[in-house]
Amino acid sequence: MGTRRHSLPSQRSLVTFECVARLMSFTRAADELNTSQPCVSRSIRELEAFVDARLFARTPTGIDFTEAGRVLYAKVSSGLEQISNGLAAAKPRGNPRSISILCNYDIAHLWLMPRYDTLLEGLGRDAELRVVTTDASPDQLLETGKVDIVLTCQRPVFQVSARKLLLEEEVFAVCSPAFAARHRTVLQSGDPRALLDLELLELNKQNFGWMTWDRWFGLLDVDASAKRGRREYSNYVYTLEAASRGVGLALGWHGLVERYLASGELLAPAQWRLKGQSGLHALMIGDGLGSARGRKVMNLLASLEPRKLDHGAPSKANLTVISGLRKA
Repeated sequence: MGTRRHSLPSQRSLVTFECVARLMSFTRAADELNTSQPCVSRSIRELEAFVDARLFARTPTGIDFTEAGRVLYAKVSSGLEQISNGLAAAKPRGNPRSISILCNYDIAHLWLMPRYDTLLEGLGRDAELRVVTTDASPDQLLETGKVDIVLTCQRPVFQVSARKLLLEEEVFAVCSPAFAARHRTVLQSGDPRALLDLELLELNKQNFGWMTWDRWFGLLDVDASAKRGRREYSNYVYTLEAASRGVGLALGWHGLVERYLASGELLAPAQWRLKGQSGLHALMIGDGLGSARGRKVMNLLASLEPRKLDHGAPSKANLTVISGLRKA
């Protein structure tokens, strides 16, 4: 008889921890998991007892990671993602109308899933639409050939025969109403250098086409090395959640932050909006190539958002300021 290789806590505690950490809210996690807040708290205490460390700390705006929590979240999030992808890959594709779309978690959560029902309506309710998430690079994804369509913000190194631009990159600063009120003078100063004194929120994972604060300030001829405060997060959803709690200023992507803007959780207080050439692309690969269902999904994806934003031509570094800065 083989011996057990791993000492693990309960699956429930790990799934609950990932949800609380991603949303940075016990209440929201309870809603997503369809359970009560006391049950969520109990699962977190169970996991804290297992690792013998506190995972979250109370803050004036809600909760935040302890160092142990931050380290554990990166590992748990990656591990659950790999398990999910492995299960999806092992599942037989018995439905000839099945289609699989692969993208990172942020794109799935903020762009694809809000449009999931619309895609199903277009395909027909008997179709099977599978969404697989990963943080691998676009070229690694294309090499697998195990999915039909890849959504990515980075242009692949090698040629792809079937590609559609779904959304051009338009990036602007976002924050909570409370943060904007506290820093109104800085945000309305008209000087982008003043933003360097604020707490700036950004991703700490490898960048695959996403704009960074360094690129954003560089377009405005501002040296970002003078940034005073900076907090890093492992995914874009968590970055936006932190911004909505008033932690700092984040970069907002047109097409990804509209739900936060519409609800009033975030607003765009500064005047500068930058346009890049990365954008969100759909790439058809594997079984999707040459198939009628693949072409139909590609066309449906392209119809979900306007592909072009009429804000002028690219300038240096493949970027252009589309408002808030006079052209030379």
